[in-house]
Amino acid sequence: MNCTKNILTIGLFAFLLTACGNDLPEPKGSSPAPSTAQSTKPGPSAPVAPAEPQFMKEGELSFRSADGKKIIHKVDLEIAEFENEREQGLMFRKHMDDTQGMIFIFNKLEPQSFWMHNTYIPLDIIYVNDKFEIVSIQKNCKTLNDTPLPSGKPAQYVVEINGGLCDKKGIQPGMQISWIDQGKGQEKGNLLF
Repeated sequence: MNCTKNILTIGLFAFLLTACGNDLPEPKGSSPAPSTAQSTKPGPSAPVAPAEPQFMKEGELSFRSADGKKIIHKVDLEIAEFENEREQGLMFRKHMDDTQGMIFIFNKLEPQSFWMHNTYIPLDIIYVNDKFEIVSIQKNCKTLNDTPLPSGKPAQYVVEINGGLCDKKGIQPGMQISWIDQGKGQEKGNLLF
């Protein structure tokens, strides 16, 4: 009976040590046993995507027939004329109405090339020369893609609208654009509104 009592006491002591073992202090000079549990310490966090930018109407743009007499389609316009605005473009947008677009204004006429880095909506990218004539269009550009999409001809302005809208509205090279910058009270284009 004495032996059974000792075995029960040793068993209970071993059970308590196992159950409470994580709370015992580590002996000096020893390293803690490896754990398979995830650390609760805060570590480096994954990068967080910026909040989706909201559309800000800064003007209106008209796509016009080649002779400029007929308005084909109108869009409310965001204007990207400074380097930081051009670099941001339509990145991180998840929605844009068919009545919205963005124009990029460059200082001089030269070949341009855009890409779809961090761009979540397919776009038609419309290249326009210094005479406000559409010189080329990259249609239905693939989202989240870093492939260069060149103008093929020199351009000073670039307009981005929803992918497929050029085909839907009949917008094509040879047509013209004109627009109003509401902030500056300026009108641009061969034949205005």
